[in-house]
Amino acid sequence: MIDDSKFIYISFVSDTLGHVLTRCLSFSKDVYWVGSDGISGPDVVHQGKKHSPAHFENYLPRPHYNIKEYDGVELDLKDDSTHTKFLEIFEQSYTQKKWYNDFVDSGKYLILPCHADPDIIEKLFPNCQIVRIQFDESNYDMMFNSAKRFTFNLINEVDDEEKFKEIYYNDKIKMLTDRNNLCKINLQMSNLYPELNEQEYKRICNELGITENYEQASQFVLERFK
Repeated sequence: MIDDSKFIYISFVSDTLGHVLTRCLSFSKDVYWVGSDGISGPDVVHQGKKHSPAHFENYLPRPHYNIKEYDGVELDLKDDSTHTKFLEIFEQSYTQKKWYNDFVDSGKYLILPCHADPDIIEKLFPNCQIVRIQFDESNYDMMFNSAKRFTFNLINEVDDEEKFKEIYYNDKIKMLTDRNNLCKINLQMSNLYPELNEQEYKRICNELGITENYEQASQFVLERFK
């Protein structure tokens, strides 16, 4: 059985900087970093761009997708009866990863950003910790700017930034607001941008039981949003 007590999930809706928080927390000496595509550490940007990819295979689907295919098997994780099969697939895949044994031996935490809501994560991984990023109306412009800068191809799809903005505010914001729910550890999005709030960052690290590294984390945020 996988020890899920070493998992820290960052639960966030689109455009609320979940990958930024993942990297900020991953500067801790108590966190194991898993990179991809040459991402050798939390400070390394993706192929010269400022976009942060998930640094692991994202097994948990966005809730509005409802059903996701795993190894040819479609599972609806809102149905509790699918959880046993999901965990079987999840464990088989994770334990075969080339970094897995090193991660276990390290005794460190693994931070996993995902768009799944806290209630689903808690059911699947009851011993993990979850940080939920919150937002309110004051963050809407920030979210739009995040979507515009870091979500590939969205503006190109509608071929006009003003039209994209109208769609974003009229449709997507409403969908995201419906999912603005809480869990035990919560962080307001505005504490991540345009600079990292030292007090809130250290509070989150303390609640998670990891060593803070505000110096590197705050420098990353400043560099990212230049």
